[in-house]
Amino acid sequence: MGADGTAVAGWTQTINGKRTWRVAIARPGKSFGSARTLGDSGVFNGVLTVTPTGRIVAIWRTRTSDHSVRVAIASPGGWFGGARTIGVARQNQPLLVTSGPDGTVGATWLDAPATPPPPAWIQATTLPPSASAFAAPTTLASPPSWASGPARSTGAGGVVVSWPQPEANVRKLVRLVPHGTFEAPIDLTASAPIAGIGLENKLALGLPSDLTISALWQDARTKTAENPELTSSVVKTSTRPAAGGRFSAQRTLSTSGWLAGGPEADALTGRTIAAWVKTPKTRPSRLRIAIRSNGSWTVASPLKAPDLDTGSVSPAAVGRHVPVIWIQHPVDEPRIARAVREILAAVGEDPDREGLLETPARVARRTASRSTTSGSGVWRAASPRQSFRTLIARTPRSPSVSALSPPSVS
Repeated sequence: MGADGTAVAGWTQTINGKRTWRVAIARPGKSFGSARTLGDSGVFNGVLTVTPTGRIVAIWRTRTSDHSVRVAIASPGGWFGGARTIGVARQNQPLLVTSGPDGTVGATWLDAPATPPPPAWIQATTLPPSASAFAAPTTLASPPSWASGPARSTGAGGVVVSWPQPEANVRKLVRLVPHGTFEAPIDLTASAPIAGIGLENKLALGLPSDLTISALWQDARTKTAENPELTSSVVKTSTRPAAGGRFSAQRTLSTSGWLAGGPEADALTGRTIAAWVKTPKTRPSRLRIAIRSNGSWTVASPLKAPDLDTGSVSPAAVGRHVPVIWIQHPVDEPRIARAVREILAAVGEDPDREGLLETPARVARRTASRSTTSGSGVWRAASPRQSFRTLIARTPRSPSVSALSPPSVS
């Protein structure tokens, strides 16, 4: 949705056996118009963005043999013009497109041969506010190995594209500056992949308008490469100053003795707000909110949030507030743990022996954390069987957090 009130929605739909992309637009003060088909050769990974002035950009990957990346642009108040090819993406990885605060649109994607291993190329192109077409794509990096495409973060301070380089134990970050240029890549020394799981620890970026970059990530460890049970998990942070240069030394935000989930972050004019969930082995989970202002972090008192879906926490900057939204859902973890113990005993195992003692509780926690995220994600908050909670992180000189009553759910 654009700052002017323009909204756009897109979805894939099979019509006469052909996969098509359907798009509908709602201009300021009006309802959505009729959906139309966008994309002439089948669509993979279609994405949309709206600039502050209401210009809409659509990008998708075709299903044709050339795997072309196509783009169409709709001027404020109008429909999309003809589609153009702006690059090639031979891997089925997500395309990224986003609008910066000044209206500059940036698009990034990963291109690699159809049969790995590398080389691979992270491609990028920009559309400045006054331009009518995207510039020729440039290569931001050629990672020696890859498991996924780039990610992007947005905020009042602009747009940053990032990707992991596991072999070097760093994340590469590139900022999109106004008027359509990318800065040189910045190195962020973060955590290695979680041992035995093969997943990158989650990275979140806060981008306030003072041009600092606050990075937060989950630093997790498992018992062994073969045993994926987490033994420790904390949230760490590092900040790059507005003047540029290197990131600061790492700092741990979360408390020890708890397992911290992956953080999420967003930013206001001069503040970054981060949120994550911490879970113990026996006590209810807690929601933690931290606010970075005037160069330092303030971590608010933990909020009890039993039955919290650990994958659903999401802060989103709106005006002078940052609502933090999540899902709570009732799951009887003790009952699940008891059932797992019964199953172990029924197959001749000793649930109390070393190596199995923590298994019932671990299975119960995993079942609870996945009970909604395996479906429709945060949209499940609209289900009558779920409860919906929000917090507001305000922006006075002394940061505070207040709770709102849950709205009715229908």
